[in-house]
Amino acid sequence: MPDLGAPDYQVARFLLERGLAAIYLVAFVVALRQFPALCGERGLEPAPRFLQVLPRFLSAPTVFRWIGYSDAKLRALSGTGSAIAVAMLLGLPQAAALPLTMLFLVALLIFGVPFWVGLGLGTVALLLSTGALPLTLVGEALFEGVDG
Repeated sequence: MPDLGAPDYQVARFLLERGLAAIYLVAFVVALRQFPALCGERGLEPAPRFLQVLPRFLSAPTVFRWIGYSDAKLRALSGTGSAIAVAMLLGLPQAAALPLTMLFLVALLIFGVPFWVGLGLGTVALLLSTGALPLTLVGEALFEGVDG
């Protein structure tokens, strides 16, 4: 693995990390405000019904399969994601925060497929791939010190 600690790129790294955190903060705040009306328990496309129609985890991978869906759990997940994004804005190491934000985003994005199609799936793919690239770059740091 190449050494990614180039001191010449500190400003670029700072801007990339904070920009990614800002994008995630906006995504989680939007989910907190709009998701209950779209895919909440009484929304246009209720998430609990979606989970019943697709009973296999691989058909719709989301953490709500394990914890069960409720609007309160959605708000907790979105609020936690927002808090992590704020912490990333303030300088929390990406290696600790990126896996959680990606897990939370996938959990939310799975339910909104009918709505994302209207917006264009490209925006959703862009949001996920924007986080996936830095995640692959910090992946080595996640397992540092782990014997295997």
